[in-house]
Amino acid sequence: MGKKKKKGQNRLKELASAKQNNISTVLVAVRFRPRWQPHHYSANNISMKDGEWVLVPTDHGTEVGQIMGHPVAIEMPIKAHLPKVERLASTHEIQLYYQNLDREKAAYNLCIERIYSFGLSMKLVRVESFFDGSKTIFYYSAEGRVDFRELVKDLVRTLRTRVEMRQIGIRQKAKMIGGIGLCGRELCCAKFLQGFVPVSIKMAKDQNLPLNPNKISGPCGRLLCCLTYEYGAYLQPSGAMSDLGRPCDRHEGRGKKGPNEK
Repeated sequence: MGKKKKKGQNRLKELASAKQNNISTVLVAVRFRPRWQPHHYSANNISMKDGEWVLVPTDHGTEVGQIMGHPVAIEMPIKAHLPKVERLASTHEIQLYYQNLDREKAAYNLCIERIYSFGLSMKLVRVESFFDGSKTIFYYSAEGRVDFRELVKDLVRTLRTRVEMRQIGIRQKAKMIGGIGLCGRELCCAKFLQGFVPVSIKMAKDQNLPLNPNKISGPCGRLLCCLTYEYGAYLQPSGAMSDLGRPCDRHEGRGKKGPNEK
């Protein structure tokens, strides 16, 4: 009994210490384009609500985005770095945002036309134009290397801005396009995953899943990302999962251990 009490006291001390190292902040989700995955920012003591437009810093400069959902107060480590909302967007800046969307659509259609005319073996996936119009990125997929030098020259001459062609893999393509998974829900990569981790067939074997490619592969043709979600539980040597399927004796007779048995 004394050991349990001491363990509980140590746990309370750990929680108190963790609380001292945390700070309270208000978190908001900001979406830069329709159907894009939102990014999280600190509200920076600015009063805002669902649907409002804000200016936020990004890797390529300031962008305009829309608040998705209501701000949420959270506790986070003091050392954690969370980008902050700069301010609410003006009406003029919101108009520029929609003009930028039109610019992206026009650039997409232009690039599709030029890819066809140059006979290039590539598939255009997405076009992203910086808010200040200084650069346009064309995301594409291809089976091999593509010589798009003439395409870039044509795009630069027509769009009058810097152009970057960025090749993406099949998983990144699924993340950008989105879709519905085998579970009937939106693809995890398009909904909330920030990055990709390696997935192996061993993960499916260790979880006693059927090794039918149609059952454990996503729309991208690669192994399901969700195979990693519970994989750690199956690796715990002292966990209940390690004894699944082993013979056991019960008062009903001899059988095999199931997931809910002890």
